[in-house]
Amino acid sequence: MERISAEAFEDIYSEYSDRIYGYIFLLVNDKEVAEDLTQDTFIKAYKYMSQFNGESQIFTWLVRISRNVAIDYLRKKQIQIFLN
Repeated sequence: MERISAEAFEDIYSEYSDRIYGYIFLLVNDKEVAEDLTQDTFIKAYKYMSQFNGESQIFTWLVRISRNVAIDYLRKKQIQIFLN
């Protein structure tokens, strides 16, 4: 997929951000962290939008990114707990 305009990405954000937030919240069970990770998800999605090839739906792709962002967060959190 080609580079997309900021306005088009805003539409994607508006359409899917609440669902992505809900999914991440289920994984981390913390509102503030879920908000931060939702933002991280959309930042990564915007950065790598040119790599989205359309083989799946955009929501599926966003869920995969959000899952990876949440897993990375949980791993870091686990390491911090272990080290403390």
